[in-house]
Amino acid sequence: MKRKFIFALFIVLAIACLPAFAAGEPFTVEIKGQVHPDLGEFIFTLDCYEDEYEYRTKTITIKEAKSGKKIQTLTTSDFSSFGDDAWTFSRDAIELIIEDMNFDGFADIRIVEFIPAGPNIPYICWVWDNVVKQFVHDKDLSDIASLEVDHENKWIECSNRVSANSHCIEYYRYIGGKLTLFKVVDVILDDDGGTTVTRELINGKLTETSREIDK
Repeated sequence: MKRKFIFALFIVLAIACLPAFAAGEPFTVEIKGQVHPDLGEFIFTLDCYEDEYEYRTKTITIKEAKSGKKIQTLTTSDFSSFGDDAWTFSRDAIELIIEDMNFDGFADIRIVEFIPAGPNIPYICWVWDNVVKQFVHDKDLSDIASLEVDHENKWIECSNRVSANSHCIEYYRYIGGKLTLFKVVDVILDDDGGTTVTRELINGKLTETSREIDK
């Protein structure tokens, strides 16, 4: 009986320790950046760990660089569409992008949510709210895959692969304070070449404005 009890206890302990052995040693990534000249420099500390073949970011802690005062801590799983920690396949790919995404003069932040099978990379996006003096999650921006910010034209660009022979580029702009899709360029390839169809927002509806056939 004693031998069975010891064996059962060993199994319970082994199972309890599995997550600790499966995950690699935790590590941090520290990034410095400025949200606005009037706010001084911030330090963003990403608490990360290795999970088998993935490198995950659990939390992002933001502090004032000069005073060390903590502004907030963001837990990535709270904002992930799957409830998981943000992750990439490479430790070097863990980064926080700091840039003004909503063109209000204050820098915002985003991190890769996960690496999908295709090329459409999702991000978790937070924008700086200068009223509450913190970053708040922005679902509209987070719903745009592979987003790129065009600061000169003040729009968000999104390149999507729809299928093996078609892709599209979407353009978003803030209209009346709301992020709005105002232009879509679809490219469909075939044996004869391809077709490029452009649709633009006219009277509240995306309307075809041009169609080019490449041969």
